[in-house]
Amino acid sequence: MRTPAWRALGRRLNPVAMLLGPVFQHEVRVMGRRAGTYWMRGLAALGLAGVGAIALASAWDAVAAASPVATLQGLQQIAPILSVVVGWFQLIALGLAAPLLTGASICDERRKGTLAALMTTPLTAAQIVLGKLASRLVQVAILGLLAVPLLLGIRIFGGLEPEAVLAFMALSMSVAFLGGSLGVLLSIRARRGVSAAGAAAAVVVALNTGPLLLVALLSAASGTAPPAWIFLTSAPMAAGLVSVWVLEGSVTFPALWTITHVWGACAAWNAGLGVLACAWSVAALRRAMRREAEGAAPPAGRVRAAGGSRLPTGAGAERGAEPPASGVGPAGASEAGTPAREGAASAAPARRRRARSGARERVVSDRPVLWRELRQRTFRQPWMAWVAVLASAGLLLFLYAEVGLHTQELHAVISVIGVILALAVALSAAGAAVAGEREDRTWDVLLTTALTPRQILSGKFLGALRRLWVVPAILGAHLAVSAAAGFLHPIALVHAAAILAGPLLMLTGTGVLFSLICRRPQVASVLNLLLALGLWVGLPVGVLVLGEGFDWFRVDWFEDLAAGAFLINPVPMLAVAVVEAHTDEAFAWSWSSLSYDTPEATFGATSMTALTLLVGALYAGAGVLAVHLGCRWFLRFSGRTS
Repeated sequence: MRTPAWRALGRRLNPVAMLLGPVFQHEVRVMGRRAGTYWMRGLAALGLAGVGAIALASAWDAVAAASPVATLQGLQQIAPILSVVVGWFQLIALGLAAPLLTGASICDERRKGTLAALMTTPLTAAQIVLGKLASRLVQVAILGLLAVPLLLGIRIFGGLEPEAVLAFMALSMSVAFLGGSLGVLLSIRARRGVSAAGAAAAVVVALNTGPLLLVALLSAASGTAPPAWIFLTSAPMAAGLVSVWVLEGSVTFPALWTITHVWGACAAWNAGLGVLACAWSVAALRRAMRREAEGAAPPAGRVRAAGGSRLPTGAGAERGAEPPASGVGPAGASEAGTPAREGAASAAPARRRRARSGARERVVSDRPVLWRELRQRTFRQPWMAWVAVLASAGLLLFLYAEVGLHTQELHAVISVIGVILALAVALSAAGAAVAGEREDRTWDVLLTTALTPRQILSGKFLGALRRLWVVPAILGAHLAVSAAAGFLHPIALVHAAAILAGPLLMLTGTGVLFSLICRRPQVASVLNLLLALGLWVGLPVGVLVLGEGFDWFRVDWFEDLAAGAFLINPVPMLAVAVVEAHTDEAFAWSWSSLSYDTPEATFGATSMTALTLLVGALYAGAGVLAVHLGCRWFLRFSGRTS
């Protein structure tokens, strides 16, 4: 008997079938059997245990010699501080880890040739997309839930409400859901998973900081207070308000607002954006399935290869030769069975295209890996580059007209957004340097050549570094325009270049090294992410916890160490350098911008320039050292015997 329409519709819209279907079960089992999954969970648990041990040791040392009442009051401060530290770490880590896990969900199926087979099953596009997303989010949820026993366990000391733990978990998981949904969406059209992951991470940062900063700048220019609801569109702002509420006990809100409204509305905002991304992913995958069903193929003629060259398609493509001048095969017709005059007609436009391009030969240099990597495109299509440049230029011109180049906040906001986006893209840019070759099954072919390890890895390093030009170029153009207009000192360009170039070189070099060691690009990108979080988040937080717990900020050497921990962070350093280079203020920098009460430690432009160049050189040296270690360990991890 024919199934009723309402029952068929119910089966299609069944959330259990869409989320926990065969795609979900397969992906969860495959990811659960990988050794990297257990390494990731173990390292996360070990890191949380270390943070808890440091906090407990510092607090216990501070209250050990106090009276019982003072001891109890001191122990009550452990839980709020530790919850804020762990909450911020989870917000950043899960928000960046989710795109890395979902960025390869669809493009890996296409690369392996299993996407067409998956589309022949009765599974719908929604079941495929939601199954892929849910299976990845299971791993993210496990990483997020690792901190819950620690946070709930320290409540024995008092001073921490259960709502604080729930608030940080809701914010972290909503941002992770948004990042994972965008990763699946961009994976449908991406060629590599790391490219989709980097783009998704950049979009997550833009969605959670862009609207707030834009409205704040416009409100500052007009002299009015920004609307209160705009703070609910930013997860970092909501987490900051929750942190103040946890540490101070109260926060001032508009009428009828509570702390629950703040984090609940922000989590709902990010979750709603994630749902829209899922719907867009389903529609995009459905279009791809329709093209597969119709047997769509690349257009006849010549298509562009990965290295930027044009390769023949259609008749003669498999032979790797150009079609004959007459377009006639051995039997007087083309391989597809078309008449000879049709082959001649199709060959004439190809000859005209070769004539217009000058018919120049492609001469490969003595370093073919470097030659190929430097010709890789940053954008898949030229129009994407034009859209990115024109959109950025339009946004900057709008801000110039509304806010004005004379505003310090404008330069600080643009610099912070620019450096965060540049670092987010760099975290995954080099993850596929070697691991991507393994996935494409071209690594063994590359190893059969006479190329040395240094030629291979240096070419990968420079190629990945060249593809990071977009965000630094836009940021440099803004600073150059501001300096030319007389609102910034020209030396700010030197400081910005030194502060930004060093971390980019380091992340690219470590990405190449991790890509050589790991077999999957996603694992290499996650390790690179953990390195960046430990250096720029974990180190300053650890210094703060130790200083506050053991009261070491009164010691000169520890105060200098605390300043150095913030000095190596490119985000606050670039903001300070740009703001202090404003011509309306005194041209001098102070350690108090990065540290505590040391207003007398003020130094001028020469010292600041030397300092930024030194830090940038150290970062660049770390990147070069990582590539050098990759060359030394090449035989161990590549499978090459000589």
